[in-house]
Parts: sequence; C-alpha cells; structure tokens
Amino acid sequence: MELIEKNDSRRIDFVDEFLPGGKLYGFRKIIDKAKADNFPLELCFRGNSGNMAVIYYNNHRFFILQKSKGYFTLSIIFNHAKYTFGWEKLQDQLINELGFINKDGYMICKGVDLQDDEFILKVYEIMKLIFIDYFDKNKQTNEFRRLKNNRMKPVYIEKIRQQELMRNLNNIDNGYFVYNLEFQQAHKNKEEKEKDKSNNKPDMLAVKFSDRKPEKLIFIEVKSTRKSCGGKSGFDKHRDCMIEYINQKKKLSVRKKEACGIINDYAKLQLRGLVKDYVLSESQFVNLDVEILFIFTDEAILFYNKHIDECKSKERITYALYDEKQTKLPIM
Repeated sequence: MELIEKNDSRRIDFVDEFLPGGKLYGFRKIIDKAKADNFPLELCFRGNSGNMAVIYYNNHRFFILQKSKGYFTLSIIFNHAKYTFGWEKLQDQLINELGFINKDGYMICKGVDLQDDEFILKVYEIMKLIFIDYFDKNKQTNEFRRLKNNRMKPVYIEKIRQQELMRNLNNIDNGYFVYNLEFQQAHKNKEEKEKDKSNNKPDMLAVKFSDRKPEKLIFIEVKSTRKSCGGKSGFDKHRDCMIEYINQKKKLSVRKKEACGIINDYAKLQLRGLVKDYVLSESQFVNLDVEILFIFTDEAILFYNKHIDECKSKERITYALYDEKQTKLPIM
C-alpha cells in the first residue's frame, strides 16, 4: 500500500516574506550580494521537513530559516568553523554581539530582527569566511587534526558538483530546470519510513522543458567518486529505489504539483534566472512523463565506462557525463 504524509509538498508557506517589505527580504538581497562576491548561494524549500527554507553553499547548509507559530528562527551549523584559525573569536562574536545561542552543534538566533540588513550582512561575512576555509583543502587547523586523528580534510567534490549542476541547470527553453536540492520524502513515522522500499534521497528534482513547455519530471542522482558508486548508497541502491518511486502514482502527483508551485515561487522571487511574470499552470504538469537521470562526474565517469551495459539495462533511465568546463549536459 502506498502511503504519503498529508503535508508532503516541499513548498513553504512564507515565500512572500522574501519579497520587498517582507521579514526575510534581507536574505533575498544577500543572495544577490553573494553572486556579486563570486560566492554563489542557492535558496531551496523544505516544506515537508519543518516548513523551512535553506540557503546552500556547495550543497552545505549556510543559512536555515524556519517558521514556527508565526515567528522566524535563523540557524547556522557552526561545526564548519573548526577549519578556521581563530574560530573561537567568531563564535564569541555570534553569541555576544549578534545574539546567537549554541545548541547541539547549531548556532540559533531567536528574537532578533531579521529585517536588519546590517545584522544579516555581519552573519553572512562570518559564515563566508568559515565556508571558504572549510572548502580550502590546504587549510588544516590543529583542531581538525586532533578531531580527525591527523587525517586529511575531505574535499567534498560530490557536494560541490551537485550545487554546481543545480546552478547551471536552469533552462526553461529546451533543457533541465532543477527546482529542489537534497529531496527527502516525508513519512508519518519511523516505522513507515523503514518499510518504504522507495525511500530514497535523490540529489535533485528537476523538470525537463521542450519549447518552453514542461515535458518530464526528472529525478537526478549525481555520482562523482568511485566510492559513492558502490555500497549501501551506491548506484544500484539509488537506481532500484528510484524505479520503485516513479511507479507510485500518489507520490508523483504530489511531486508534479509541487514542481509547478516551486518554479512559480522562484519566478516570483526572480531567482534561478526566472522573471517575476513567468507563471506555469498545474494543468501543464498533470500528465508529465517521469524519468531518472544519473549524472557521472570526475572519477565516477570511470565507473560508468566500466559498467555501461549494466547502466543501460533499465528503461526510463538516462545518463550524462559532466565536468565543470561544460555548458551543456550531454545525455547518453
């Protein structure tokens, strides 16, 4: 029996707060500043995961904005700071000057005016410094060496490629438009989640457009390392779970309606290359075909070349090979 949580949509109910005059407009403006700083951020919606919006850098949570009982909370994950020399001073600044509290690895800010552009800018500059250090493989602090038994810091190439692809796949003419990063299916409880054979977390959800019309709903999985192609969360596991998922009509109905709504929300906010008068109708999504797309990058391309016959043995699955120099995504 196919079960879905009642509030399963990834859409949030506070998109308008990112518009001029809204309580979160400062965060919309900071996305534009980050682009000018060559520090690209992406806003994603998590309606079925606590009614929150997440702003990502390299597919790591940069800002977490959550609405509860009419109030907004800003959270950041400060564990990234352990790669930055003098991180203790930054923590003191967040707590003593900017009003954050440290709770379970998160720095949480409640009761602060999130319409204060100066406050948002100060937090952004602190986090930007931390994240630049975090993704600099040459920076190895003594704190990190102590915590990780002197192991080298991971490069997170797959995470970097995922957001890079999301940023580049925004074609509403003839191509792919990614509308969600790190998708997660809602479940009523832990038992239902464990029984769900289709439970999977595709890296991205997208819509394929043809002649400016939605053509297909796309579930995307990105593989960038040979290690990620095997094991419990490898190619076979993701493929089988996604095949199971795309055969469940109720869930697909939610995803199609959600895709239309989120793309319209991005247009309203003039994000991801869309203009505010761009509007799609749900009727355009009802009969969309569904497809799975695996994108192999970097050393995972070797896995694809070695297993090409196995990869192509399933229907409704397409494949692409990608590197950061490409402007288009070749489909195999």
